[in-house]
Amino acid sequence: MTETKIRRGDIFNYALLAVCFIAILTLGILSGQKWFKMLPALVSLAVMLLNSRVNRLGFLVGGLNALLYAVGYFAEGLYGLAIQASVVSAPVQFVTFARWKKRAYGTATVLKKLSVKWEIVLFAATAAVWTAAFFVIRGLSGANQSALDVTCLVFGTAATFLTMFALMETLAFQIVNIASSLAIWCVQLAQGEFAEITYFIGALFSAYCTVVLCVNWVKLYKRQCAAATKKQHIENNAAT
Repeated sequence: MTETKIRRGDIFNYALLAVCFIAILTLGILSGQKWFKMLPALVSLAVMLLNSRVNRLGFLVGGLNALLYAVGYFAEGLYGLAIQASVVSAPVQFVTFARWKKRAYGTATVLKKLSVKWEIVLFAATAAVWTAAFFVIRGLSGANQSALDVTCLVFGTAATFLTMFALMETLAFQIVNIASSLAIWCVQLAQGEFAEITYFIGALFSAYCTVVLCVNWVKLYKRQCAAATKKQHIENNAAT
């Protein structure tokens, strides 16, 4: 029964990926989207699917793809996203792949969770950085959608580093990041930038993958905790 469910889930994921791929490619060509902006959107579909499965290979491919994304973001005046993609996302994803491989758990890694004290510190620091970054980005010539752009920059950057250390707090930051990203492309489309439909479709698929990612991270974390508890119980019994 479990194997059947897994196969059906895979079929749905691949079918959805194929639909998004065809939609991005077709609409990108019809809308005159530049190839260097369309290519990373297509590659991202595979990256997001790998990440949703908690597969460390996604970080290796994602790091290379982030460099392509940076070119398109810079052309749109989304400097926050461009900085996040080229200076942070790409190199950190390469490091993440190496760290996850070193502490491998199947195709994933061993997940951890911060204490409540450090969670408070994390969210307070995030709020402070967001405020500072907002005033910096807003002052740049040609800056577009500063609030949402900075939200993607800060939360996306934080999620990238939290993922590198395999922390469960990653999930909250990923949710905020993808919601902000969707909002950006909705505004772009509303402003008549129809070529950005490729990014919007990619963001929709990313939102779906984020939901799957959250579910899989929670399941994996619970499984690891159960295994650790069982191991500790066995060791305690052996000691007595």
